[in-house]
Amino acid sequence: MAEIQVFNYRLFFYPIFKCDEYYFDELQVPALMKEYEAAIDSLYVYDDGVVKGFIKIEGTYIARLFVEPVLQNCSIGSQLLEYATKEHNADHL
Repeated sequence: MAEIQVFNYRLFFYPIFKCDEYYFDELQVPALMKEYEAAIDSLYVYDDGVVKGFIKIEGTYIARLFVEPVLQNCSIGSQLLEYATKEHNADHL
């Protein structure tokens, strides 16, 4: 999950903000792994043998939604959103 988030941030946000210090020093997989470990009860993954995306749900709030960039446009994000709305009554981002 941490790798998916780091890759998404670097691919989609770095070209906009171009902050080397954040995207290549502060934003690191091991630090995010610790963050996710502490929030494991609010994380749900799309896993069909391989983790391809994940969603973080806090109450009815969708706090994060990430899909492996090479697998975007394969309905993984849609399926995660549908799960959040049906199973957790998520109603806002």
